[in-house]
Amino acid sequence: MNEIVNDLRVLRASLLDHEFEWDPSLDSEASRWDDVILNMSPTEGLHSLPNFSVVLSHIIRLRVVYRSASPASFQTSIFAPSISRDYHVEITKELARLKEGTAGDDEELPLFTLFTNLQAYLAFNPLPEASADPLPLSVVQSPSQSLPPLLLKQVLIWTHHLLATSKRKDIIQWSAELDIWSISKPGYPGVIFLEGESTSVDEIVSRLKALNWQALQLRFELEYSTVTTERSSFLQEAKLASVLRSPSDGINTNPRAIEVETMSELAQLMREAGLEDIFLTAMKIAK
Repeated sequence: MNEIVNDLRVLRASLLDHEFEWDPSLDSEASRWDDVILNMSPTEGLHSLPNFSVVLSHIIRLRVVYRSASPASFQTSIFAPSISRDYHVEITKELARLKEGTAGDDEELPLFTLFTNLQAYLAFNPLPEASADPLPLSVVQSPSQSLPPLLLKQVLIWTHHLLATSKRKDIIQWSAELDIWSISKPGYPGVIFLEGESTSVDEIVSRLKALNWQALQLRFELEYSTVTTERSSFLQEAKLASVLRSPSDGINTNPRAIEVETMSELAQLMREAGLEDIFLTAMKIAK
């Protein structure tokens, strides 16, 4: 835990007060973390791992969630509702590349290094002019005072094979339980594409990783904000909704999970959903 604390102390020292925001889920624990980081208090009183967001630029924030006491165990995602989807994908890819570079045990300040490298990337790859409208101050400075954004996440998982009936049933059942749109292709290789509320997708990915696999890779991950602020309908903005929703289901149908038999069927559905480029890149297929 001391390595995490040292990393956060250096990070906080590089930021203005409004550029750092604890996640509301920490509740009273946030003040304990402040004492440890800002006032050099001991770590004995901490009961949870840190979870927060930092401002990368006037319209882009980086979310950070630690999964264990290891200093490089943090997961990151980009929150930038006003930028284009293409630019969001570019930044997310660079974030994944930089994160991989800080994964070694010999990196003294992995989060601070990632943060500064990502800032440098943004400086040399500026936002296109059409997407450069700044976030309202209420979003940048006081996110806890505004309504929490409704976030969707897409992931594509590759496995060496997907044959076990139990695993195939788990994918269908967990997708229904967590309100996730999903398409899975069993066989050699196995492919699973999931789209739903960000926290729900994180949960099903965690469950899948806990199963016994010969090989499993998360080949694509993208978190993005929805246009609507209505929780009752935001899942319908998922790309997969357009191909998995039956015309007879109505507008606000529950997410569906399906299996396809062949890679060509999966590719066709991804193409119809506007996800062909993601599919081809993740599967390392030349267009």
